[in-house]
Amino acid sequence: MVDKRVFAGLGLVFGLLFVLAIILVFGGSDVKKTDLTLYYINPTDYVLEKKIVTVDGNADLEILLTNLFKGTDDQSLDNLFPVDVKYNSSKVDKENNILIVDLSKNVLAVNYGLEVNYLYIMSIVNTIGDFTDYDSIKFTFDGKVVEFFNNGLYLGDALKRDYSVVK
Repeated sequence: MVDKRVFAGLGLVFGLLFVLAIILVFGGSDVKKTDLTLYYINPTDYVLEKKIVTVDGNADLEILLTNLFKGTDDQSLDNLFPVDVKYNSSKVDKENNILIVDLSKNVLAVNYGLEVNYLYIMSIVNTIGDFTDYDSIKFTFDGKVVEFFNNGLYLGDALKRDYSVVK
């Protein structure tokens, strides 16, 4: 006859091995996370402020801009993007080292005056520039070039990141 303690001991060993196997299979895998630097307007000081957002997995321009456009929970910063604004696509002008980003044209639907309009556009440029390391960003809107944003800010050429407006 086999002692009951032997069965209890074997049961405990198998139970511990089972738990260890579960931890190795499910608990040991690290989910990659990506930090995104997003720029929002501080309406008190009329500057841009950086916010870091962490997302699961690898990020691309669509994830980056979707996070920027949805705004921040920080009540001291403004999210002036229309609710349905979106990233369409991007391509690279290799000859001039310019990233061309196509956004929905409703990004142009806002008009807060020249100073805030500049910050609004630079929030996109700085966010994309930091993420991609491209120094020059050119925009198209639903596939079309727009020369001026609300008859003020010139968008006909590529724009460079501007850290002079960052707090």
